[in-house]
Amino acid sequence: MNTKATTKNYHDQIKEHWDEQGKVGWKKDEGIDPFFNQFYSEYKQQLGHEVLDVGCGNGRYMVPFVRDGFSVTGLDISQGMLNSAERALTEQNLKARYVIGNSVSLPFENQSFDFVMSIGTIHHNTMDDIKKSFSEIERVLKPKKYFLFMGRSVSDKEFEREVIEDYRDLGLGFTAIDKTGWKKGLVQHYFNGKELQQLGEQNGFEVIIEPHEQIRVTKKGQDEIQTSRIWIVYRKV
Repeated sequence: MNTKATTKNYHDQIKEHWDEQGKVGWKKDEGIDPFFNQFYSEYKQQLGHEVLDVGCGNGRYMVPFVRDGFSVTGLDISQGMLNSAERALTEQNLKARYVIGNSVSLPFENQSFDFVMSIGTIHHNTMDDIKKSFSEIERVLKPKKYFLFMGRSVSDKEFEREVIEDYRDLGLGFTAIDKTGWKKGLVQHYFNGKELQQLGEQNGFEVIIEPHEQIRVTKKGQDEIQTSRIWIVYRKV
C-alpha cells in the first residue's frame, strides 16, 4: 500500500470547493439517478419518518422525501451548499432542516434517524475517515433501518489522478488526488463492490441490495470520458 500525506487539510479543501459550487445553485441537467428512483419507489413505505442526507449538497435528493411528508435533515460540510439547498427547496415551498457538519463526526444523538443516505459524498475522504463515517452513520441510525450509499467506482476514468492510498493489492479500491477537471486537487476514494461489502460488515450493516455499478461514456471533443458510480443499500443489524 502506498500512502502520501497531502499538504493541506483535505476537509478544508472540500469545504472551499463546495462553498464556491454553492454559489452556482442547481444545474439544469442535474436530476435524480434512476437507481435512486427505483429504490425509493420500492422501499419508501419501509423507510420511516426521520431522514438524514449526509452531504446533501444542493438538496436535490431531499426533495422527494420532503414532498412525501418525511422529516428531512440535510447535513453538509459547506455552508454554501446548505444555502443553495435551502434556496432551492424554499422556491418549491418545501421545508427541511439544514445542519453544517462532517460525516466523520455527526452532530446527532444515537439512533436519531430511520433512514440515512449519502450520495456522492463520503468518497471525498481517505479510508480512515470513510471508516469513521460508516461508523457514525451506524451510530445515528435506528436498528433494522436502511442506509443508501453511492460513491465513485474503481473503473471511473473521468479525471487524471495521483494515487495516495492504494489497496488494489488486497482486491479493494484506492484513494487519489484529482489532477484535472472541476475537482482538481480534491481527494476522492474509488470503491469496488468487495470493499463496500466489507465496509458494511465491519460497521454493523448487512447488504440488502448488492453493489450496482453504473458506467457512462460521454464525448468531450475527440475524447471519450468514462464516469462510473457504484451504489449499495445496507440495513443496520
